[in-house]
Amino acid sequence: PMYDEETSVLFVAGKGDTTIRYYEIADEEPHLFFLNAFQAKEPQKGVCRLPKMAGDVMQCEIARVLRLAGSTVEIVPMRVPRKATTFQEDIFPDTPAPVAALSAEEWVSGKNADPK
Repeated sequence: PMYDEETSVLFVAGKGDTTIRYYEIADEEPHLFFLNAFQAKEPQKGVCRLPKMAGDVMQCEIARVLRLAGSTVEIVPMRVPRKATTFQEDIFPDTPAPVAALSAEEWVSGKNADPK
């Protein structure tokens, strides 16, 4: 399983399985809400999630996954099923940038900063 803390989405895929499912985890009952699934013909040997910047927000892609099947690697877009064609702010919360908030010298000197 792979978990996205910012969106509370759990991605579930198993070796030898042909499906990658994703669920939203919530505080209220029933705690697990099915979002969507990707179904393939060939079993997967492994999966990993790409950085968030790889997704297409205009297509409601909340993640992209690399899927190893046989001798090929596929890019699988994980989309929230919506008919909208504009940016969906509710499924893309703020997330830390892949940029350091402090330099090494600032950190060693005891400075503290919020993520960018």
